[in-house]
Amino acid sequence: MDICHRYPELTRSKWRMSPKVFAGITRRVERVQREIADADRREWFELHYGEEKWGNKTELFKILDRCKEELKRYPHHPWRTPKVRELKGHCTRLICCGYFHPQATLLHAFLEREEVRAFQRAVFNERAHEAEVLGRLVRDYLADRQRDLDGEA
Repeated sequence: MDICHRYPELTRSKWRMSPKVFAGITRRVERVQREIADADRREWFELHYGEEKWGNKTELFKILDRCKEELKRYPHHPWRTPKVRELKGHCTRLICCGYFHPQATLLHAFLEREEVRAFQRAVFNERAHEAEVLGRLVRDYLADRQRDLDGEA
């Protein structure tokens, strides 16, 4: 409303902006400035979406929508997780690209669909990555087996 009073010519223009557009603009600008200042966030976006090309707004919005969908898969922002190693030109954040870890090995698990969904929900609620939890479960299993073997000896 303050802008409408200061610049009445905007309110009479056929292209005028409604007061709701101005509401909270300072807060939104400050939020974006904080996001831009976050070096880890900038790096993550650059490594995951820096090579994207678009010719018009529609194509750009498709890329942004794809990014939003990807981010929904994570229980928290992936750029807040530690890097598993430094590898120039590649994301090595634990939650999204942890397979770059030098000791990483792919394992497969056979579960029914409902078990997979339940596991995914539990891991999401724990704010972890599925591979982190699977690794922990395997290490716990191996430690239990070793204790059993030590007890038999």
